[in-house]
Amino acid sequence: MNKEQILEKFAEKKIYVSGPITGIPEDNYPNFVAAAQSLYELGYRKIVVPHDLFRDHDPKALQWSDYMRGCIKEMMDCEALITIPGWEESNGAKLEVYICNALNIPVFALHHLAPKSNDELLSEKQ
Repeated sequence: MNKEQILEKFAEKKIYVSGPITGIPEDNYPNFVAAAQSLYELGYRKIVVPHDLFRDHDPKALQWSDYMRGCIKEMMDCEALITIPGWEESNGAKLEVYICNALNIPVFALHHLAPKSNDELLSEKQ
């Protein structure tokens, strides 16, 4: 499937953004926001960013497994998963990709869909 076909099929479907969070400054939120914005500008309209699932929670009250359970639960309602750079080094993102692959939920890399890299998107925001 090329990027135009992917957009046509998933533009109005709920998609989940997956990538590294743990151990990264600001929990990598700027990269997730840049990815979501890029996807929105491409035409995708229902974008799930993991950080938004836990806005009302005290970060110190939850364990990694609590976050992953919430993320996986939300991801199961999505029609596709989009990975952002660095996902291969993240245990959580690797688990999300594994689950999607096992359940035949399509997985696409952001850099195959977006004309700009996350670094380029972040530099435009500063």
